[in-house]
Amino acid sequence: MLEAAYEKAPDQLRVRAALANAYSRAQRLDKVLELTRDLSPEQIMKAPALLELRGKAQLRGGDFASAAMTFEQLTKAMPDSAMAHFYYAEALARKGDVKRANEALVRSLELDPKYLPARVGEVKMLVSDNKVEKAKDRLVVLRQDFGERPEVLGIEGWFALGTGDFATASDRFASLLEENGADEEVMVSYARSLWGEKKYEDAIGKMKGWLQARPDIPHVAMHLAGAYLSLNRESEARDVYAQVVERHPDNYLALNNRRG
Repeated sequence: MLEAAYEKAPDQLRVRAALANAYSRAQRLDKVLELTRDLSPEQIMKAPALLELRGKAQLRGGDFASAAMTFEQLTKAMPDSAMAHFYYAEALARKGDVKRANEALVRSLELDPKYLPARVGEVKMLVSDNKVEKAKDRLVVLRQDFGERPEVLGIEGWFALGTGDFATASDRFASLLEENGADEEVMVSYARSLWGEKKYEDAIGKMKGWLQARPDIPHVAMHLAGAYLSLNRESEARDVYAQVVERHPDNYLALNNRRG
């Protein structure tokens, strides 16, 4: 319906933004980039969501330099937006410009101290600066301010996993999976936490169960195969690699490991 509406009225920015958002949710990044290409300053001011969607598509596609330029443009169009400065910080960090990323993150927090993504980013920034105790203090305040929001559970799990507190990490990631069982990164982090607790069979069982409902997601399958290899269960690892290759013939890593 959105495609038909856009075809009839390509100049309607609200329709274009709604269609770009729908493509974004469907992981059609090429279509998002196509719809948001060559935006005029006037179009950006009228529909900044188009620029936001473009930057997010570039981030997800791994084009961090372009994403940084897009979000820098968004911060100029929306100088008082904590969201714009946060995503600018995210893009800068991904492309390795840590100093400017920290400056943009600080600006986001100045604009809105309650903006949750920036608060989560602050914890990661402190850890990257080796200020682990300060990051731990920020986590305590984060939970006080936001409770058990998924973002809070995620950063608590990330911090616990990174500091070797595997029991806390597995607890947080298990709770997150109850919220959104389809998140592959959470599943892998959960498996890593269980592995850290030496609950090897539990980790393998969780990944196998997850994959039964989502057999086309290679990331978790590759992690499962790696888990088998670490236990010297090579035949089971090769079976998993073979399944990945069957569904994703261009996955060279699975192809090579299946042959190995």
